[in-house]
Amino acid sequence: MERTLTEVNKKNLEFIEEVTTNVDEVQKRVLDEILTRNANVEYLQRLNLKGHTDRETFKKVVPVITYEDFQSDINRIANGDRSPILCSQPVSEFLTRGNEIMESISTPTPLNEKDKQQLVNLVDVEIDQEYELVVTTYSGLYRYRMGDVLRVAGYKNNAPKFNFIRRENVILSIDSDKTNELELQNAVKNAANDLMPFDAHVIDYISYADTATIPGYYVLFWELSVNASAPIPPSVLEDCCLTIEESLSSVYRQGRTSDKSIGPLEIRLVETCTFDKLMDYCCTSLLGASINQYKTPRCVKFAPHVELLNSRVMSSYFSPVCPKWAPRSKQWNNTD
Repeated sequence: MERTLTEVNKKNLEFIEEVTTNVDEVQKRVLDEILTRNANVEYLQRLNLKGHTDRETFKKVVPVITYEDFQSDINRIANGDRSPILCSQPVSEFLTRGNEIMESISTPTPLNEKDKQQLVNLVDVEIDQEYELVVTTYSGLYRYRMGDVLRVAGYKNNAPKFNFIRRENVILSIDSDKTNELELQNAVKNAANDLMPFDAHVIDYISYADTATIPGYYVLFWELSVNASAPIPPSVLEDCCLTIEESLSSVYRQGRTSDKSIGPLEIRLVETCTFDKLMDYCCTSLLGASINQYKTPRCVKFAPHVELLNSRVMSSYFSPVCPKWAPRSKQWNNTD
């Protein structure tokens, strides 16, 4: 038995050495396998890939996409269509598979300058640079933008090692404001400092742009760790709302203070384990995700997700006043 385990471990180590040493060759081989297996799927037929499995033709013919680009295909599968739309095997649930081809969109600072982006192969990434992943999988994703921004931390042989940095997307917008995950993360961090005197901290948070009213406004669902012997006064949580607003871009603050196109920010405190409930929903529903790769979304738009969060709200608080904003020339970007 011990010998068998030793042999298995040896084979596993040899496999790791191969895939981390011959990175480009492995990527080409896996891409060939994916495209050969899925050569007759409807999606690739529509793009006229015509059975090609080489990387050059694949990149030329198949566009880089986001979820919205093939949402209609996902909906067909979710509604019971068993035909080979995205992959050769019938899809019964949406779970990510382990084997995938990775490309990277390089994302120079600032990340929202899309015209400066360029697509690079995995083997061509540079140390300390940030990249957004583009993946192709056996299960039917083709040059799909994951939205995860990673930084190259080093190498294992010729394979880059990454640290997760953030999600790269505009997650909140009401008018001309555009707030990304990093901005929101910093704003929440600033507001969380207001809770320290009460021995409380933010366990996790999710945002939502509520446009059902006019003007629309930002909503943050907070799950807190609190000290029962040191209750948090409502005024402190209202100040947290204001601190977040003060931390956002001048475009946001102009919309709140001058243009009146954005309403006061709201914090909704939710019950303990609310985000665990959301994870359970996402990973067990047909439109769910792999529990191994699930990350709490920083923004929700899907109505059932919003309904689940709202069903567990214990109390809510609004920003008591407008954030500070100094009139200058009209602001059209998110730089101060």
